[in-house]
Amino acid sequence: MPLIILLYVLGVFVVYHLARYLGLNRRFWLMLAILASPLVAVIIMLLVWIVKLLGPNHNKE
Repeated sequence: MPLIILLYVLGVFVVYHLARYLGLNRRFWLMLAILASPLVAVIIMLLVWIVKLLGPNHNKE
């Protein structure tokens, strides 16, 4: 569970700084990041899980 919270905070941080770097409307992008980060965190968790699932089995013959 703490990993999901960490990914959530990281996602908000990355989107906010990307918006700041590109000179976009920060408040809009911060709201978007806060709303979208749980989805991004779930996608990252699924990708990590799939890689872990395929990793050891892929090397076996």
